[in-house]
Amino acid sequence: MNEVTIVAVYTRVSTDKEDQANSLETQRRFFESRIKENENWQLYKIYTDEGVSGTSTEKRNAFNAMIHDAELGRFDLILTKEVSRFARNTVDVLNYTRELKKIGVGVYFLNDSINTLDNDGELRLSIMSSIAQEESRKTSERVKFGQHERMKQGVVFGRDMLGYDVRNGKLYLNNEGAEVVKKIFNKYTIEGKGTHVIARELTDEGILSLNPDGSVKNGHSWSAGTIIKILRNEKYVGDLCQHKTITTNCLTHKKKYNRGEQDFVYIRDHHPEIAIIDRDLWDKTQAELERRKLTDEQRQKYSNRYWASGKIFCGECGDSYIHNMLKRKDGSRYSTWKCFTNNHYGHKKVVNGRTIGCDSFVLNGQALNACMDYILSFILKDKEKLIKRMKREIKTVLERRTSSGNKDKILQKISVFEDKITRLIDLKLDGQITSEEMKLAKEKYNENINVLKIQLENIIREEENNQNEAARIEGIIAEIRKLLDFDISCTRDELYKSVTNKIVVYNEKILLVYLNCLSTPIKLKYHSHGKLDTYTVDITEFGLYDEAAQ
Repeated sequence: MNEVTIVAVYTRVSTDKEDQANSLETQRRFFESRIKENENWQLYKIYTDEGVSGTSTEKRNAFNAMIHDAELGRFDLILTKEVSRFARNTVDVLNYTRELKKIGVGVYFLNDSINTLDNDGELRLSIMSSIAQEESRKTSERVKFGQHERMKQGVVFGRDMLGYDVRNGKLYLNNEGAEVVKKIFNKYTIEGKGTHVIARELTDEGILSLNPDGSVKNGHSWSAGTIIKILRNEKYVGDLCQHKTITTNCLTHKKKYNRGEQDFVYIRDHHPEIAIIDRDLWDKTQAELERRKLTDEQRQKYSNRYWASGKIFCGECGDSYIHNMLKRKDGSRYSTWKCFTNNHYGHKKVVNGRTIGCDSFVLNGQALNACMDYILSFILKDKEKLIKRMKREIKTVLERRTSSGNKDKILQKISVFEDKITRLIDLKLDGQITSEEMKLAKEKYNENINVLKIQLENIIREEENNQNEAARIEGIIAEIRKLLDFDISCTRDELYKSVTNKIVVYNEKILLVYLNCLSTPIKLKYHSHGKLDTYTVDITEFGLYDEAAQ
């Protein structure tokens, strides 16, 4: 009797509106039938991702659960319909199938007749996954082109906002939100109030801010940044600007602000009949925003004033910490860092049925410096070990084999196919083949060349990523070496700023310090002792913090 193979099935659709022939239910029945036909196969589980893209595995919960179960040895083989169902990212396809093969788990792509446990499985998989990735890129380009054309026609993309609801590509006035918008413009431009003051007044009045999904109900506390965005939103004057954010990579789908990489679609007087702000107030507001805007020199001076600016965050509410200089009874001043939410709204309390404020504690500036001194002494003690480890990482990164093979071999293969095309022309001129035969052969060779060029692009991109990673590690080593000649009396703040990525402050005086030279944060808990001119700390708990274990 043949040995039984435990089989898992992976199915995915990128939308819940696909036709019945490609529905998940149809896929399930298909796989159950195929497994029953093979007496040596025994179904373990069907893993299903619905309404997610195949270009990235980050949000595919069922896929990640399947990989986890494979690592636990719960099945021997994965069945999936085709390469594009498994992933459309060539690197993901090859990386996952290689890792699975190492633990003895194969992937069988039924429609493509590829089994990764076969000798030629990886070569054939590389070609098919490259084609799937290229098709994904073309689809993304077609979708973006279609969206751009609809934007030019005035179709609204995006979600609800304060004052407007978005339904089927059209804006509808929300009277309750519109009144808040008018109040904000009047407070800023007519009454001359600052954005921080407006945010505090709106919160104190119990007016709801925006939720992340654009809704107003049970909204968060107001912030100066939210006020600025409203004052600059052209929709409130009746205009429409789109393409403010763009997707730069069809594989990751990550968005970024459009800084001129693509043309904006701007339509003046797109919806004048439901404009919330008249043109005159809008123009005055934009002029006032420009007048109050900090110059580049002022902004740089402000952001560089303190070494920890923009690096400290509240572990209780997630807001950033801001710097304050406080005065003692004797007139001397001292440095503190305080959670923005706590600073503006005080301790946590309920106002009009909702909770605002934060109970985070104030971090003394000298106590923070004392903690950093303690951490740097820890780094100094083991600096040579860290440097050796990072040099090994650089070597590993630079020697890392690219996922699609050797670049020189691919270039050589492309050259071979190009020579074959040249010989085809000679054969046609000599009358040894017909025009039709030459055309068919040339199409085949060109198809092979296109696949190889896609693989070559992937290799070049991966090499660039490796070089960037190596350069990053080299930079970290340089930062660590700075510690060798570190003079704490004169350059301490500069060093703190260069080696610190971020600091998260939790209650009970616990800090998680993320350094640029360590992949794992440092956790410390301390007792502080403050006097007029000195501030020392006793570290009661210290060590590398394993976030993954929490």
